[in-house]
Amino acid sequence: MATVWTCNDTTCARTFDTKTDTCTQCGGATRKVGDAPWRGWLGLLCGLFLVGLMGLVTINLAPDLNEAVRTGSSDGFSGTAEQAQWVLYLFYTIIAFGLLATVNGIYMIARGQQHRIFIFLMIAMTVLLLYVVYQSMNALK
Repeated sequence: MATVWTCNDTTCARTFDTKTDTCTQCGGATRKVGDAPWRGWLGLLCGLFLVGLMGLVTINLAPDLNEAVRTGSSDGFSGTAEQAQWVLYLFYTIIAFGLLATVNGIYMIARGQQHRIFIFLMIAMTVLLLYVVYQSMNALK
């Protein structure tokens, strides 16, 4: 895809083949389009992979983990209730991370650029994921 510039004004949205700072039709600011679609596809595929894989793992292990959380023991999980709860938190956080990556990828494919809100959300989700991984590893010791 060739790099193009487009007007930020949604009512105008005129595109240009050459670099320009202002729209010649409405005078609005322009932005560069064309760098993000391949990153969008990568984010979409990685997000779907995480959601699909962790969804299957969660579906298969959740009954035993939930039983361990409720009763303190389970035939399929030999850890404590706290350990089972942290494992579930970890699974849910990875699924949420994958969903956010999927939505971010779809947005980048559709718009051709990444929105600032998604950047902040991905950073926050990464920090949350690292925290949950750390707490899960401490609980499983």
